Amino acid sequence: MKICALGFQLRVAPDGTRPWGARRKATYLLREDVVAPLSADVSVWPESQNEKLHFELFSNYSAADFSAPNGLNLFNLRSASLASHRSLFDDSVLMAISVSSDVGAQLKIMHFIEDLIVDICELEKKGWTCLGFDVTDYRLKSGLMNCGYTGDEKKQLSEQYKRDLNRFGLFMTNEVAADFSSRCDSRVSTHSPFIVCGIWVNGELERASAE
Repeated sequence: MKICALGFQLRVAPDGTRPWGARRKATYLLREDVVAPLSADVSVWPESQNEKLHFELFSNYSAADFSAPNGLNLFNLRSASLASHRSLFDDSVLMAISVSSDVGAQLKIMHFIEDLIVDICELEKKGWTCLGFDVTDYRLKSGLMNCGYTGDEKKQLSEQYKRDLNRFGLFMTNEVAADFSSRCDSRVSTHSPFIVCGIWVNGELERASAE
């Protein structure tokens, strides 16, 4: 299966995010010891408010929500070399979201994505690392960390999937994430179909949530 990167976003560094309270964790997380969950969903992992850096990094950045070039607020890098300039990212993390090529083709049409999709192998050659896999709907709302669980659902799904989640709250393998996506299709049918999204950063994420 070919994997492609939809585009790039700038997110708040994990140690700069507001800690989740016990009630929010109990409602939305299958692994509650995650300190700062990371996700394709900006309601889970907030976007950086460093607008100056956005304009420096992205050739097609717009500050308006859901504006051109696409409805997912994913952007093109001005230069691939900028990603390695760590001095730029004191309070932010440059990340990319990947999906399978067939899903990428659908999202490109649905959200008017312009010239953003690239083969993920090209990012790997430049030192990008996959942190794990989220499960989202076609608007990047996370079915893993932003669709609340009832008590019975939480107990059952935690028992089945908790060991497959890493310190970021993400699935460690695409295969388990794909299995969970089918559960989301039935559990949250109003948002189906759900898809698997890889979460990528340039190099290692040094400031992250606890193990």
